Amino acid sequence: MAEEGGGPRHRSVSPSSRPSTVRRPQLHSGSQLLEGLQAAEARLARLEAEREAALAEVTKLREAALAPAKQKSVVTAYALWLLCPLWPAYAFYLGRDVHCWLYTISLNGFLGIGWIIDGFCLPWYVADYNALPGYSAKAKQRMESRLSLGVVFSPVRLIFTYAMAFCFGFLVISLLESKTLDEVLGESQALNVRVFASLIAATMGASLMDRCVASVRTRVRPLMVLGFGALVASILLSGDSLKPEDGPTMVLSVSSFGIVAGCSQTRQFDLSRSPSRGTPSRLLPRMLLHGGGVLTTAGLAAAAVHLSESSHTGTSHELPKLLASQSGNAWQEIKDAFANRSFSSIWSDFVEAMRDPGADAASLLGIKRGASAAEIRAAHRRLARLHHPDKQSSATEEEHGAAEEMMRRLNNAKDVLLSELNSED
Repeated sequence: MAEEGGGPRHRSVSPSSRPSTVRRPQLHSGSQLLEGLQAAEARLARLEAEREAALAEVTKLREAALAPAKQKSVVTAYALWLLCPLWPAYAFYLGRDVHCWLYTISLNGFLGIGWIIDGFCLPWYVADYNALPGYSAKAKQRMESRLSLGVVFSPVRLIFTYAMAFCFGFLVISLLESKTLDEVLGESQALNVRVFASLIAATMGASLMDRCVASVRTRVRPLMVLGFGALVASILLSGDSLKPEDGPTMVLSVSSFGIVAGCSQTRQFDLSRSPSRGTPSRLLPRMLLHGGGVLTTAGLAAAAVHLSESSHTGTSHELPKLLASQSGNAWQEIKDAFANRSFSSIWSDFVEAMRDPGADAASLLGIKRGASAAEIRAAHRRLARLHHPDKQSSATEEEHGAAEEMMRRLNNAKDVLLSELNSED
């Protein structure tokens, strides 16, 4: 139909009614999404494998850089072992200065027993000092093996660790045997001070001795070890029949078992404890440090004997008689402490003290303790897909909170295991 002017009639079109030229996103099918996810995981696995290879190369180069310029000889080590039975010169020769100091003050490993054990371990110690390429992996595998020298001599190590822990703790108790301390703090508080100071000293002695007896490049966690000893001491101190005059030595003698258990539970391989790099390079400073340590220990022991003889508080130098008369009281105190508490509370305290974060983390992720970083991350991703709060859309508020707590535990487990790997590297 035409308008009055004779021209055609044009119809106006609004912008909103024009066809859109914007392309809508193409929807993918479930199979395409699955293929894309599998491809992404394959790329991630390749990257993890490349990372592991790079870490292995870094470890190899680091071992080559840290290797000593001059290698030690097994023949020389055995010559020093045979010619110097009264002083562990072989340990000093192999850079094991703490080993040499502890065996010197304990009469060459508690009357020569440690000296005999070291005769079997000298080739192992020499290999640890020389640290040829590939040594770290072999040393870690040897530590985890059930047929190594470290496992064979582990009973002796536990006995030596207990003996050194008790000696260090008893030395501190003897140095604190002053009536002035009782007058200032009171007998009960002075007892707690002596026990706590002796536990710290016992932890130090046990931690040092644990890495000397048939051991290379190992360490313990001193705070956890102290926690083991403090748990036993708290049970003893909670009894009513414990007397200040006989308390410190008796508590120490029993708490040292807890310290030994702590050393056994927290013991792990540490590549950074290289004897060739962990000691001064020059002989004179090492000799002065060793002599000073021996003389200081001898001076403290003499002062402790003098203070024990001048005081009459029960912890005198008559140690065998003292322990014989109080050994029964110690276990009676534990029995009484257990009787005053519920079994569940005692068991929860014991489990908490015995807990190893790394073992719990590996168990939560469902992998072995020595898993690689790729295995740790893969296990974490697999479990995160199942327990992530975003996957619980139809869950209740309580179930959503449980999922958040589970994710927190999974993230913490991954961080614990990865930090252990980084500390080993």
